[in-house]
Amino acid sequence: MIEKLKTLLTQFSAARNLEKKINTKIKILRDGFQEQYGELFASHADIKNLIADQEKAIRDSGVQAYEADPEKNKTILPGLKIQEKTVIEYDLGKALEWAIANGMKDLFATVLDSKAFESYALNVKCPDFVTVKKVPVAIIASDLSAYDPKPEPSDPF
Repeated sequence: MIEKLKTLLTQFSAARNLEKKINTKIKILRDGFQEQYGELFASHADIKNLIADQEKAIRDSGVQAYEADPEKNKTILPGLKIQEKTVIEYDLGKALEWAIANGMKDLFATVLDSKAFESYALNVKCPDFVTVKKVPVAIIASDLSAYDPKPEPSDPF
């Protein structure tokens, strides 16, 4: 039994030592990789943030243009359209009280099933405390090649 434990401990120690060597090599590779490609990763993070900011600005401006248009044209520009999304606003506590008072057991267990309640309010009967409204949402097309700038001769991509 003791000899078996010594063998197991020897194998275990060898495995640990190999893991340490591998971890050291991996750290060296990661550090070199980070040093070599760190600027590219930083550029990628910066461009992702820029794209997110620009997308928000486009969506917000698209909704503003739609709301300012007396004809409510849903095509703002090629590649930018407006869809109206139905939004249901209500006080969750009042909705739960209403569901209990109206015997709507399928709408709650211990908490209100918001999806089922909203479906009921939208499609069957809308309680007085619920507001249903359409809000415009700007949809940006995935293909915006019509807006692509001409590539610069020095563009590495």
